Amino acid sequence: MRKATLESYLADREDSIIIVPYSSIKKLIEENIERSSRALKGSILKVSSARESLRKMAGIMKTVDVDSSNFRTVAVDAGYNGVETAAGFRPVVIAVAAMFRGARKETEPIAATMEVPDIYMDEEEGRRISSIVGFYLQFRLAREFLSSADAVLLDGPLNMGFSHLMRRFSKDGVKLAEMAGSELVSLLNEARSFGIPVLGVVKRIRSSVLSRKLKLSGLSDLAVSDAFLSRGEYTEPIKADWMWDDIVLWSRLVNVDPAGLEIYSSFAKLGRKPIRIDMPEYCVDRAEELLSHLANISTPDSGIPLPITAVDRLSKVGDEVYRMFYMRTMSRVAKELGDPTVIQFLSPQYGED
Repeated sequence: MRKATLESYLADREDSIIIVPYSSIKKLIEENIERSSRALKGSILKVSSARESLRKMAGIMKTVDVDSSNFRTVAVDAGYNGVETAAGFRPVVIAVAAMFRGARKETEPIAATMEVPDIYMDEEEGRRISSIVGFYLQFRLAREFLSSADAVLLDGPLNMGFSHLMRRFSKDGVKLAEMAGSELVSLLNEARSFGIPVLGVVKRIRSSVLSRKLKLSGLSDLAVSDAFLSRGEYTEPIKADWMWDDIVLWSRLVNVDPAGLEIYSSFAKLGRKPIRIDMPEYCVDRAEELLSHLANISTPDSGIPLPITAVDRLSKVGDEVYRMFYMRTMSRVAKELGDPTVIQFLSPQYGED
């Protein structure tokens, strides 16, 4: 066995690459997992032993009894799919919005789409761009319902961190990110004028907002909130400081006063697992009321608001359906070109790079 050190990447650390015969690799993997599990166990014990003090630091609140039978929400979600071919990756994006009274759908959903501006040779960028277009369509659709809703529920975060993503975008990608950010600010500003809260429902928590506040490095917000939240409880909203510069930039682009639009996050356990609820500053003082309504219209198992579950299902662009339409269209293109061999050029590609 021999070691090769990555000094330039692992400065001031003793980490190293271990090169062994292939027959020994399983044992090393097992040892690696064992070390990780011991570290995780230590972190969990740390949280458990300090549970009460951490609950106090996090500002744990409890939902209250409210009548949600006439609470009207517009729920919005977006989905995308695409096919990678020899000609590149071409995505399709749709967003769906529907009005709900309590947990019951009240109107026929509406949908929106727009043409993604390019075919991407880099599938990863194509998917990132599709995600940004999806956000843009969500924000735009939500504005259609503001005059008749008590709250807007978006499937996904409000603190999107576009600035980080934009460093990896082409010029088109940067322009789209700015469009999406500006549309978010326009939505928040218009909703504020109506007195309507806009809530981002984050179903899969991958952030470290709460763990940073509680000084629990190495643990995700999901692990931390799951450890000390009981059903029906939520944390006081935490300011997402890092996003303020983005809010200010996008506000300037659409000539909006950013005061009151800073994003906060609360972690709530409305079912078995916690979710994160993002909200703008102007409705933070209504957190108890809003989280209590969400508790009433969420599924007991997942804790996810039923309106979000419904539009999530409607917005999915399934692989089978997408490929059927794609191949039907490409067959027509080949026929129009009079050369059936171009189908190979347009057919889906599989496998690794």
